Amino acid sequence: MIFGADYYPEQWTRKDWEEDISIMKEMGLSSIRLAEFAWAMMEPKEGKYDFSFLIIF
Repeated sequence: MIFGADYYPEQWTRKDWEEDISIMKEMGLSSIRLAEFAWAMMEPKEGKYDFSFLIIF
């Protein structure tokens, strides 16, 4: 069975991400849907892509 959650990192600080990921692990989540609304973080300038923030997840 998949046990997961939606997570919107663009709404939180990087420090919050680390704490939230820790909590998700403690809860035993097996799936996280994220970056659904984070396109501005992935393409900060038109034609320039940066997916590095996803590495933490």
